[in-house]
Amino acid sequence: MIKRFLRAAVCSVVFALCVIGGLRPNGEARAQSITEFEVKAALIYNFAQFVNWPDRVFSGPNDPFLICVLSEKASSRVMEKTFEGKSVRGRQIRIEQSDNLQELKKCQILFVSMAMKDRMSEIMEAIGSAAVLTIGDMENFAQSGGIIGLFQENQKMRFEVNLDAARRANLDISSKLLKAGRVVRNN
Repeated sequence: MIKRFLRAAVCSVVFALCVIGGLRPNGEARAQSITEFEVKAALIYNFAQFVNWPDRVFSGPNDPFLICVLSEKASSRVMEKTFEGKSVRGRQIRIEQSDNLQELKKCQILFVSMAMKDRMSEIMEAIGSAAVLTIGDMENFAQSGGIIGLFQENQKMRFEVNLDAARRANLDISSKLLKAGRVVRNN
């Protein structure tokens, strides 16, 4: 049932992305293709709904929900567009692109693109056991210590969850999310 729910959620987000900006002022529809990264951004937003962070990660009730991106600038712009006006648990989402690894501990979610695969161990070392949900799209991301790894299988976006890494980060991942993905362990 949860797989059906997640599929429906992803489909509705993808549909919304198609519709946003998909009409010209005269009401005529124009073709708009959804990029792979737009699908990943929609999944990241959905993952945030199924994870609980410790209260200590926010210093006050007005702190934003911070999603950090270690990727190309174009990916950050896609995320900004996808998350514009959205919130997680009543906190407005803010997107930051930073190359300063010491600042990553302040993020609630960190997306690491495959372009950063050579720096993976350095990134994971900088985060340590901070309560940061790490999400990546490189091969074996979750087995290498990341929490959620995105991958394509049969032309569909799938994900795997490393529970060991989530526990180290003191993140509570809903069993509903775990049932929809594949659970893996560190290599």
